[in-house]
Amino acid sequence: MKKIVILSLLTLILFNCAPEKEIDYSDTPYPLNKNLAYYQAQCDSGNQAFWTDIKAVTSAFLNNSKYVDYKHKTEDIVILGEGLFHGKVDIPLSDMILRLTLERQFKDRGRKAIWQVTKAEEIPWPSKDSASVR
Repeated sequence: MKKIVILSLLTLILFNCAPEKEIDYSDTPYPLNKNLAYYQAQCDSGNQAFWTDIKAVTSAFLNNSKYVDYKHKTEDIVILGEGLFHGKVDIPLSDMILRLTLERQFKDRGRKAIWQVTKAEEIPWPSKDSASVR
């Protein structure tokens, strides 16, 4: 009898103390402003250097946003422009084109600053009878 009570109490404690994974689908900014310093430090130490790669940050955004269910490949990401502090990419998805605007917030670090997705726009595919499709 004691074993059942102890087992029940342990089970109850485990379920009540387990951290809940909270999914936040507010897309931008990514990463969140409150986490920027942490990721910049990780990048500076060499642990997470991918934060300086515009395609890697775009892919991470897709995997951690409401667009996670879309099939995408890193080679599908089209870089429209990549400056020192600003970037713009297009990702063709099944029912739209997703256009992301990225910025480097730590401008004093130059190219070693991490990218942050600041804006996500959903652009519908052009209609087949549109003049822009040839």
